Amino acid sequence: DAVLNHGHVRFPFMHKLVTCPAILDAVQDLIGPDILVWSTMVFPKEPGSEAYVAWHQDSNYWGLTPLDGVVTAWVALADVHEENGPMEFLPGSHLKDPEPQEETYNPDNLLSRGQEIKWREPIDPAAVVKATMKAG
Repeated sequence: DAVLNHGHVRFPFMHKLVTCPAILDAVQDLIGPDILVWSTMVFPKEPGSEAYVAWHQDSNYWGLTPLDGVVTAWVALADVHEENGPMEFLPGSHLKDPEPQEETYNPDNLLSRGQEIKWREPIDPAAVVKATMKAG
């Protein structure tokens, strides 16, 4: 399961991370200065683990409307490279209607209910961006 849910209100080190000027400045560039940190999640993927986070759209299960001004900031706590499973995303997919999702309850899926997109059409692998980066 994801750990440290809402950790930014319980742990000073998490609060310091989510209020880091570099993160807040980037979010402010997108939505303006009225920022609320609603949630924090940490998805630990230990070496050799089968754990994964399936393709999903946060907006489908957060229950927030309207979605204007809702931003997810992802921070790597360790270096991320091809071998350890970078986050993947489809640029521009947030501009389309949400895709249907299924709750699989797969124990290896780190999302709370095993949410997974049931794609209406196949994904073009060339369109997928892998977020490899250094920690921080």
